This record gives sequence, C-alpha cells and structure tokens, in this order.
Amino acid sequence: MSAAVETTGAPLRDAAHGARLMAPMTLAYAPFALTIGAEIARHPDPLACWAGTLLVYGGSAQLAVVQLTGSGAVLVAVATGLLVHSRLFVYGLSVAPHWRTERRWFQVIASATLIDPTWAVAMERFAAGGDRARA
Repeated sequence: MSAAVETTGAPLRDAAHGARLMAPMTLAYAPFALTIGAEIARHPDPLACWAGTLLVYGGSAQLAVVQLTGSGAVLVAVATGLLVHSRLFVYGLSVAPHWRTERRWFQVIASATLIDPTWAVAMERFAAGGDRARA
C-alpha cells in the first residue's frame, strides 16, 4: 500500500485535532484582541490600523506598530514590527525539517498559521514522534 493511501483522511483528522488543541488558546486571546481593538479605536487613523491587520500577522507586532505609528514614529514602527516577528522566522526554521516532505498546500497553510501556540503544539507532536504517516 502506498503512503498516499495510508494517509488518506489524515489532513482532515490533523486539522480537527489541531483545532481542538487550539480552542482554549482562542479564548485566551480574546482579552488581547480587545486590547488591540481599543488601541486601534483611539488611534488618529483607525482605518489605516484595521487595514494593517491584513499586513501585520501577529497581535504583539500589531499592537507595537499601532502604538508607534500613533506617535508618528513610522520607521521605528516598521523596525519594531519586523523585530517582533523575527521569532516567527525561528519557529519556521525549527519546523522546516518536519514539514520538508509535506505537500506544498500543507506547507503554505501550516506556515501561514504558525504562531506561538501552533508552534508549541507542533513541536510537542514532533517530540512525541507524531507525524501524518503514523496518524
């Protein structure tokens, strides 16, 4: 039996399992999301801040960028946003060996959703010897 046949349905099982693991984190992020929303609401240009939501991935970087742009420090805001996001680059490097054999669509979606808690869940699974071929 080929590996493709053995893992049929595994991506959906993995996604459902991951969603269950992340549900408590979603609740934990609610107060942080309210903080970001409040900061955007008091910003001189809230429309630009909400548009920035599409460009800035991650609440901590978004909050830093919004606060700094509100004081007029645009270059410092960009540098700070990049610095705060540099940890995501390190996360990507740590999971790359585990995802090297995955299909391209999986790599794109997984890397686009890689943040602190999803990285922690993935690393825990890798440490336990979990991979899709064994799911």
